[in-house]
Amino acid sequence: MPDDHQQHGSEHPERFRGPLTYSEMTSGLIWPLLFKSVVMALQPPRLVLAFALIVALGLLAVIYDSMLGAFGLEAAGVPVIERITGGLEGFADALLALEPALALELLFDGVFAQNLAALSDRPLATGLFLLVVAPLWAVFGGAVSRMVAVDIAGHLYMSAGDGLVYASRRMAGITLSLLIPLIAMGVLALVIAVLGTLLLGIPVVNAVGGALYGVVLVLGTMVGLLFVGFVLGQALLVPAISAESTDAGDAIQRSYSYVFNRPARACAYVGICLVQGVILFAIARWFVGMFAELSADLATSWIGDSRLLPGEDGEEPLVRRMILGWERIFSLLVPAIAVSHYFAASTITYLLLRRVTDGQDVHELWMPGFVGGTMAPREPSEPGEATSD
Repeated sequence: MPDDHQQHGSEHPERFRGPLTYSEMTSGLIWPLLFKSVVMALQPPRLVLAFALIVALGLLAVIYDSMLGAFGLEAAGVPVIERITGGLEGFADALLALEPALALELLFDGVFAQNLAALSDRPLATGLFLLVVAPLWAVFGGAVSRMVAVDIAGHLYMSAGDGLVYASRRMAGITLSLLIPLIAMGVLALVIAVLGTLLLGIPVVNAVGGALYGVVLVLGTMVGLLFVGFVLGQALLVPAISAESTDAGDAIQRSYSYVFNRPARACAYVGICLVQGVILFAIARWFVGMFAELSADLATSWIGDSRLLPGEDGEEPLVRRMILGWERIFSLLVPAIAVSHYFAASTITYLLLRRVTDGQDVHELWMPGFVGGTMAPREPSEPGEATSD
């Protein structure tokens, strides 16, 4: 007589057969969630927000530089954006050429090193530009981040308008979380420079300066740690406030804690997101260029492009300038896709690092009308946070 297991297997053979699914292979794992960043980034409402952010930053940079030019000062806004975009494009090209060391060097140099040098050389002009653009980055980036967090945590839909409202109400906190580490590094660097001038620049006093040089080393180490933490953890600042509805101090504490407590995981997660981002960037750049060329070929297929070429005097026809303007606007889709993926990947990375560091499930985040930090609806009589956002 066959045992119960054999009877059970013969009655329900489908339970023991069938294809192995992706969900079964990744059951219990959290890192495969990173592969959703591309899908999350390509949602039309998030792309619209990212595109609007790119356009707003570009217009703001042009207006800011025009104001500087009125006072006879050199441009500061557009160069910052050009350095960042140049660093990102160089990073993508070098990584696609299988030169990871060069890619990281170009990324760090374009995004951080050159802009920090510009901030040191022209602290007022560059610093004011960062102060002006930070709220824009906070609102639009916070909106995308919140939309992704809600999607990941509860598989709920949040419109672009709701995301903007949510992020606008937390604009001050997000902006401060981005600026406080930079201000702290600047203040400490200024203190070191002043101490060095007072204690090492005077012949008689420099002996005291030499004796107290250990203080300079401590302050320099603090600047270095702040810088390393900001480089590795700045992407977590916006998601921290978007997911937790917390303040700037808590967001900074979380980002630095996650980076320094889980450096290997942080680097691994960031590496996976960077590879996906580079592939997405390359594909997007190819498609956008192909679509632009296809549109131009179809539009001039019967008339030719001779009317659009510069004349004998070298002057470009007005219609050509207008077409080039539209093509430049269309090309902004590429950085918009990159920005959308940046916030999507940053949000997922934050939720994963929070889980392995604080033990919070990725489905837990602050929601109006829910128990704090969970997706469980709050009882109507339960006191606590407001039920409306």
